[in-house]
Amino acid sequence: MDDLAGAVLEQLRIKDGHGPFALLYENELRYRVLVSTVKRVDGVLLYQHAYVDLRSSESRAASAKGERVEWDFVAFTDADAAAYFALAFMQHDNPYSTKHIVATFHADKVQSLFERADGNRFFVPFSHEQEFNLYEMPRGQMGCRAGLDQEGLRAGLVSLMPVSE
Repeated sequence: MDDLAGAVLEQLRIKDGHGPFALLYENELRYRVLVSTVKRVDGVLLYQHAYVDLRSSESRAASAKGERVEWDFVAFTDADAAAYFALAFMQHDNPYSTKHIVATFHADKVQSLFERADGNRFFVPFSHEQEFNLYEMPRGQMGCRAGLDQEGLRAGLVSLMPVSE
């Protein structure tokens, strides 16, 4: 029986890793951005969000002191909880706005939004510290939709880890 359990765990580990896609959410003024990815660890999906609000008191204080603005990170094992967090974060200022955009990218295309610092810290690039510069945002999106709702966000999150290659 232990051999069977070990074989199952080994098979799950073989399929571990990052999903090939990322979702990029932005509000209409491009100061609130959230990037979603997914990875499989020991067969369990982790829905990960990197998020930043450039108009938050923390971001403004860091900028005023000449410090870099950092991305925050959170992960969920439940797609509904991850969708709820994304919706709450993106609609913080105006829960009725339909001017939010969500775009699907290959995961490597959104890496330019993150500058690695020491340890597991990541900064917003200098060119984006006041607002995310439209002309320097990632290019090559695979799809895009306007407006946010929990069902759509959940479907987008689940689509990040396809079962086919």
